[in-house]
Amino acid sequence: MRYCPRCHQRFADADRCPLDGDPLAPLDDPRLGALVGGRYRVLERIGAGGMATVYRARHEARRRDVALKVLAPSLVAEPLQRERFLREGRAMGRLRHRNVVAVFEVGEDGGDVFLALELLQGVALAERLVKGALPPREAVRYALQVSEALAHAHEAGVVHRDIKPENLFLAADADGAVTVKVLDFGLAFVRSEARLTSLGSVVGTPEYLSPEMARGQDSVPSSDLYALGVVLFEMLTGALPFQGTAPEVIVQHASAPPPALGEALPAALRALVASLLAKVPSGRPRDAWHLVKALTAILPGLPEEPSGEFSLRPRARGTPPELSALEAWRPHARALLARCRAPDLEARRKSLEDALGEAEALAQTLEEETLELARREAWSDEALERLSHALEALGLEQATLNGELSEGAQGLRALKARVEEHLTAFGAAPDSASAGQQALAWKALRDQERTAREALRAQRLTLEDLSAQRAALRQRLLQHEEARERELSALRLALGAHGAELEAACALLAQRLGALQELLGAPPAPDQGC
Repeated sequence: MRYCPRCHQRFADADRCPLDGDPLAPLDDPRLGALVGGRYRVLERIGAGGMATVYRARHEARRRDVALKVLAPSLVAEPLQRERFLREGRAMGRLRHRNVVAVFEVGEDGGDVFLALELLQGVALAERLVKGALPPREAVRYALQVSEALAHAHEAGVVHRDIKPENLFLAADADGAVTVKVLDFGLAFVRSEARLTSLGSVVGTPEYLSPEMARGQDSVPSSDLYALGVVLFEMLTGALPFQGTAPEVIVQHASAPPPALGEALPAALRALVASLLAKVPSGRPRDAWHLVKALTAILPGLPEEPSGEFSLRPRARGTPPELSALEAWRPHARALLARCRAPDLEARRKSLEDALGEAEALAQTLEEETLELARREAWSDEALERLSHALEALGLEQATLNGELSEGAQGLRALKARVEEHLTAFGAAPDSASAGQQALAWKALRDQERTAREALRAQRLTLEDLSAQRAALRQRLLQHEEARERELSALRLALGAHGAELEAACALLAQRLGALQELLGAPPAPDQGC
C-alpha cells in the first residue's frame, strides 16, 4: 500500500497516482489517508511526542482542516493517561476564549482516542526564544494575552499547572499578526472533577514550577501566575531565573530569591515580575484580572520596536488544497466517459453518467449546507466573543473596584483609629487650653470617617451590582452556547446524513467505474471507495 501526498488517497500496486500522476510515497503511518471517527480524513503528520501524535486532518462533511491529536496506542489502555488526555479535551471544551486553542470534539474510534482541535499556523514561544530575548513591548503583549486566557480559565474553575513556552503558541493570521494561544491542558486541575494526582506529588515542568507546587502542595490559580512570571522573565532576558538539574531548580523555586532584572527595564515592569515570582501566593497579584490591569498599565510606556517584533507567516502547505472524495473520482470518471463511444457501451455510459450526476448534485447540496453551517457558526462565534469581551470588561472593572474597596477599608480603619486617639486625648484633659482644638479636630475626623464609610458603602453597592451584572451576563453566555450547540448540532446531523448519501453515491460510482475499467483496460482506480 502506498499513499499520494497530493490527494491523500491510498493505492495498491502503483508507483504513481492514477488521479494526478504524482509519485506515491510509502505509507509509513497507518493513519495517513484513513478516516478517524467517521469524519476526519488524516492528511499529514505535523508533530509527535511521547503521549500523542498530532495530524492535520480534514472534516469531510464540513471541509474544514483541524489538528487531530491522537493518544499513543501504548497509553490507551492506561486509565490514568487516558483520563488525563480526555480531561485535556474537556477542560479546553469548557473554555471559549480567543487566547485558548479551540477544541471541536473529544472522541473515540475503535482503539483511537482523539481530540479535534483548532489548526494553528505559527510557532511555539519556545521556538521564538531560541533567537534570544524579546523586546519588552513584545514580551508584555504576549504576557497580557496569556493573563487574559488565565483569567478566563480560573473563573471557569480550571488551573492550567503547566504554563511554559512550549505550551504557548504564537499563531499567525493571513497578515502575519500574532495571537498567543494557550495549549495542552493535560495537567490541568478542574475544580468540579476528581483529582488525578495525589496530594504531595509534584506535577508540571521544573523550570516553571511555583514554590507551593515545588513543595508538593496543592496548586492554586496563583501558581499559574508564578509560571507566567518565569516565562515573562525568560522573554525579557533570554534566560531562566533558576538553572541547574531538575532537583536543584525545584529547590531554588522553593527557597532562592530570583535574580534582579536589569535597570534598563522600566521600574514598574521590574516590580511586576518580582511580584509574580514571590515565594508565597499572597505576594503575587491578587488574581489574573489584576495582572491584566497591571500589564495594560505598563504597555503604553514601553517603546515601539517595529524591527524587534517577530513576524510570523502562515506555513505554506506545499500542495494545492486537498481534493475531496468526489473531486478525486471526477477526473477519472470523465476520462472513462470520453472513451465510452462504442454503441455497445452506451448503456454503461449512461449508468455512469447518472451515477456521476447524482453524486455531483449531492455534493452541491452538501457544499451549500456546509457554507450555511459556516455562516451560522461565524455569526454565533462573533456573538459569543462580544459576550465574552463584555464579561471580561466587567471582570476587570470588578477587580479594580475590589482593589479600591480594600484600600478604602484600610483608610477607614486608620481614620477610626485617629478618631479614637483624639477622643481619648480630649477625655484625658477636657479642661486644658487645647481641648477646644482637639474637639474640633475630633469632629473633623469623625466627619471624614462618616464620608469614607458612606463612600465605602456606595462602592460595595456598586460591586454587588457588578456581580449581579456578571452573573446575568454569564447566564446569557451559557444560554447562547446551549442554543448555539442545539442549532449547530441539527445542522451537523443534516450534513452527516447528506454526507452518508454522497458516500453511497460515490460507492455506486466506484462500482460502475470498476466495471468500465475492466472493459476498457483503463489504469486502476483507487483501492478505496469514496
